[in-house]
Amino acid sequence: MFSFPKIAIIGAGPGGLTLGILLHKHNIPFTIYEKRNKPTDHELSQFSGMFELHNESDILALKQCGIYDDFLLLTGECSPDFLIADRTGTVHYNYNDWRGEDGSVAAPRVEISRNNLTKLLLSNIPSGSIKWGHELVSASPPSSSPGVAAVTLTFKTHEGVRRRISTSVDLALGADGPWSKVRSSIAQLYDQRIQDYLEPVHYGMNVIILNIREISTRYPHLRALLGTGTFCSLGNRHAVYSQRGAADSARVYLWMSDPYPYLEEFSPEKHETRKWTLPSSFKDTLVTTESLFESYGPLMKDLITTAFEEQEKYEGKVELRPLYSMPYSPLGSQSFTWPHTPGMTLLGDAAHVVPVIPNGEGVNAAMLDALVLVEDAILPAWRKMEAASHNSAGKEDKVQLFNEAVDPLLKQYEEKLTKRARDLAIETRGREMIMFDEEDTVEEFVGYMRG
Repeated sequence: MFSFPKIAIIGAGPGGLTLGILLHKHNIPFTIYEKRNKPTDHELSQFSGMFELHNESDILALKQCGIYDDFLLLTGECSPDFLIADRTGTVHYNYNDWRGEDGSVAAPRVEISRNNLTKLLLSNIPSGSIKWGHELVSASPPSSSPGVAAVTLTFKTHEGVRRRISTSVDLALGADGPWSKVRSSIAQLYDQRIQDYLEPVHYGMNVIILNIREISTRYPHLRALLGTGTFCSLGNRHAVYSQRGAADSARVYLWMSDPYPYLEEFSPEKHETRKWTLPSSFKDTLVTTESLFESYGPLMKDLITTAFEEQEKYEGKVELRPLYSMPYSPLGSQSFTWPHTPGMTLLGDAAHVVPVIPNGEGVNAAMLDALVLVEDAILPAWRKMEAASHNSAGKEDKVQLFNEAVDPLLKQYEEKLTKRARDLAIETRGREMIMFDEEDTVEEFVGYMRG
C-alpha cells in the first residue's frame, strides 16, 4: 500500500485557514499546526480589528471556498463609510458618498472583523485537521531520497503536556506570519547574508491600539466624530484611525512615524519584545508633545486620552507596537524573494511582510496567495499524481510522483508571488508617502481615495 503525500500548513491565520478549506474542498488531506491554543467562543466574541475585503483577492478566495454567502451574513459591524478628516477632526471626504463626474459611485466597501472571519474559516475546516498549541521550532532541509518525506518539522507543544515532537511531511507551507519559522528554517540552509536578508526590519512606523466600549451611550460626542464606519484623521506625519466594531465598540489606532526620543527605553531592534507596555503618564505625553499629537484639535485629543484610559481600565495595559517589513527596494529594481527550496514554500506575511499602514492589504494578499498556491501548484500536482499512479497500476509511489510534479509548480508560484509582492510594496509605500511624508496630507489622501 502506498501512502498519500503529507501536507503541513504552519499557521492558522486567514491565509493558512483559507488554504486548508481549499484543500479540503478538493479532498486533499492536510494538517494545520498553530502555536496558539484554540480560541474559545468568549475570545472570539471580543473586540478585534476589521478587514476590508476586495473582489480581486480575498473575496475571490471566499467564493472559491464556497463560503461567500456565509461571509456576507457576518459583515455590518463596521459600515461602508470611510471618513477622512484633518487634525481638528473636520471631515473632508466620505468615500461612501463619493460621486464621479459621470455620476458613477464608489465601489462598495465590505468589512469583517478578524474574529468573525476566523469563526467563519474555522467552521469550514474539519476540527481534527488542526493541531493547536504546536509551535514550530525548526523545519529540516529536504531529503534527497526519492519518495521519502521531504521535511522534518519539530514543534514545542503548549496544550496539555509540554514537550517536543517531530513529524515528517512532504510539503511544508509556511503561513506563520512576519516572524515565520518556516522562512527562518529556509534561511538557515544558506549563508549569513541570506539569513539577514530574510529577517524583517523595523521601518520607522509604530502603532498603539486602543478600544472604547459602548461608545454611543457612554461617549456620544466621540461616536458623532467617528461615525459608524472607518475614520481617519491625518496631521503632523501621524494618523488617528478608527473602526467601529461589535457591541457598539470603536477600535482606535494611533499610527506614529516618529523615532520616539521621548520613550527612552523603546528599541524597535529588540525583536524578542515587539510590544512595549506604556506607562499611564504616556497618555499626557501623546497630546502635549509637539512631535506627536499636540497640534491636534481638542476633540481629537479627547478621543486619544479617552481611548487610552478605556484601554487601561478594561485591558489592564496599553502597548506600543513597532511595525516591520521585509527589506524591499520597492522603488528600484530589487524585489524581496527567498531561495527556492524543494518541499517548502511560503504565503502571506511569511512570504512578503509589507508596511502595515491604515487600510493595508496583508490579509487580502494572504488569502489570494492561498488560492493561487492551491489552484496553480498543489491541485495540478495532485491530479497529475493520481493520474500517473492510476495508469502505472500502483508501480510508483504517490509521494515521489507528487514531489516531482509539485516542485516546478511551486517555483513558478514563488516567481509570480514575488511580482505580486513587489507591486503591493510599491502601492503600500506610495500610500504611506501620501499619508505621512508631509505635515498636512488630507487633500492628497482624499485625491488618492478618489482615484
